[in-house]
Amino acid sequence: MELCKWRQNPPYFTSKGEMDLDNEIAFKFGDSWSEFSIRNSIPTPIAREAMRHFCSRGELTKAIEWEQD
Repeated sequence: MELCKWRQNPPYFTSKGEMDLDNEIAFKFGDSWSEFSIRNSIPTPIAREAMRHFCSRGELTKAIEWEQD
């Protein structure tokens, strides 16, 4: 999961998952493919809760460890 402010201004934050691997995961969204590191992957239910938390409170959840990019 990654947070970029709406104007694309730093700081940027990325979730830190449980696996410290640099392998990539690829997924297709619409007509585009995207990749991200496995080390940044988090379980879907936690990602959804983080999105709900951000949308309702406007802040990052403390349930996820975040890295500043």
